[in-house]
Amino acid sequence: MSFLSPSGLWWLTAIPLVVLLYWLRPRRVSVVVPSLVLWRRSLREQVRQRPLRRFERNVLLLVQVFAVAAAALSLARPQRSTAGAVDVVVVLDVGLRMQATDVRPSRFEAAREAALKLLDGLRGVRVGMVAAARSPRVIQPLTTSRSDAVAAVRALRPTDGPSDLEAAVAVAKSMSPSAAVYVFSDRPVSGAHSSVFGGSLEDVAITGVVASPLPGDRMRVTVTVRNGTPVVRWVPVTVLVEDQPAARLAARVQPGQQTSVAATVPAGLWAEARIVPHDALPVTDRFVALGTRLPRPRVLWVGPPDPFLEAGLRAVAGEPDRQETPDPRVWGRFDVVVVHRVRAALPPGNYVLVASVPTNLPVRALGTVREDVVRFQSRTHPLLRFVDLTGSRVTRAWPVQPHAGEVLAEGEAPLLWAYEAEGLRAVLLPFSPSDSELALRPEFPILLANVVDWLAGPTSSQVEAGSTVSVPAGGLQEAVLHGPDGSRHLRAAAGRFVLPAFDRAGVYVLEAGPARRVWAVHPPVGSATVASSAPAVPPQRVPVEDWGRWLVGMFVALLVAEWWLFSGQARGGRT
Repeated sequence: MSFLSPSGLWWLTAIPLVVLLYWLRPRRVSVVVPSLVLWRRSLREQVRQRPLRRFERNVLLLVQVFAVAAAALSLARPQRSTAGAVDVVVVLDVGLRMQATDVRPSRFEAAREAALKLLDGLRGVRVGMVAAARSPRVIQPLTTSRSDAVAAVRALRPTDGPSDLEAAVAVAKSMSPSAAVYVFSDRPVSGAHSSVFGGSLEDVAITGVVASPLPGDRMRVTVTVRNGTPVVRWVPVTVLVEDQPAARLAARVQPGQQTSVAATVPAGLWAEARIVPHDALPVTDRFVALGTRLPRPRVLWVGPPDPFLEAGLRAVAGEPDRQETPDPRVWGRFDVVVVHRVRAALPPGNYVLVASVPTNLPVRALGTVREDVVRFQSRTHPLLRFVDLTGSRVTRAWPVQPHAGEVLAEGEAPLLWAYEAEGLRAVLLPFSPSDSELALRPEFPILLANVVDWLAGPTSSQVEAGSTVSVPAGGLQEAVLHGPDGSRHLRAAAGRFVLPAFDRAGVYVLEAGPARRVWAVHPPVGSATVASSAPAVPPQRVPVEDWGRWLVGMFVALLVAEWWLFSGQARGGRT
């Protein structure tokens, strides 16, 4: 048993005072007698026994003592641990708003200390931990080791992304049907014991940065600023290009409104806008966006030339490297390998197969070259997004028969086939674009762009903090991810690099062989920065049954019983 307010136990010191007052209470009753001779003799006997007889069968005194004890215990709020009956799952909000400093040292630090106090009062219960981020994360499965749970809480850090408290509570309850869920956040959530830290928040934030190309290797950077305060604000904005200061701006923003300012700066891989000095939520004072000088995928051309296909690839990915003599040992170093009229086994990697049927894929060539027309195509696959090949005539095509993968376009025989296995992706055209009408259609460059993106993934993306991504590994097994928190070495799994969640806003660069991929990660825009105005609720120390209300009821009942007993004695004394 523990007490939420131990100072209430000091009221137990009133019990000796109640006993003393009861002991000293005078008891004089007027009685008419004919003689005092017998009374004098009995009086001496009563004096010898008075201290003990005062307590004999004295129900009224016991009721008064119990009433004082009940009152003192109810003020101390005794609580009984639910050990062995209920599991405890702690949900700690690690979202963007928890970094606000309106609660010292921050909302997150205050919430974490409260969670640690909760864990400190646990004895013998199973404890689990869930971090409420963009997607809930179970950071500690149910365990009876309090030290493991404490270590998990201490290792947590707030993220620059949003938090989904409702989903986190659902995950917490799924860990144990009888779990008592305790949420530490800046807003309450239904279905759990909520402890709230922080109130309304006035925030000036950068909500967007857009870079547009200009002639002369320049770009125009437009910055949008929102004023979440009740007064007009002049907001100083610094624009950086690849971490180098490039321009200084000032935005005049009306209360509750947003405005945009722009500057012309040198072209770069990314652009960043910052507000200095910071307010109570510093993470919204910076925003990173992709620039105009973006990396392109590395493409290797293997086999004889095809002018139409090469021109389309050049527009999408730049000038490809070439390999006159096929050497599959180096193909895995490139994002995409175009194999044209070359029959060979494919190592792990990403391939565009043109008039080529490899020996180690589940597809084989049938018969001889013949003419065909696209009569059907998929409407849902990303390779054919914004592309309509229906009616395209092919003058020379190899009939093929696939045994796996997906036929995306076909006439009498398959004319576009996609295949994906562990460590290998391939798109097969059983004809050369120069032997078809396809190369003359406006959808052809779009198709090539879709093919490159599907095979290798985009080389640059702008995403919201908290997002998770994975990219094809091709034939590579290792890569290095550079981000705001340092560098991490990654290993390919099932032919892909699975990146950790982008919990920090900033620039992330993945180096896989000679290729680079870039992500510009920014804080969430909109409701994620709106703080709760709910009043703060002090957290309970332990997941327990609170006996305080029962003791208050007992105290009231004892007072009623004392009044009834006293009234009965008074009526007996008058008779």
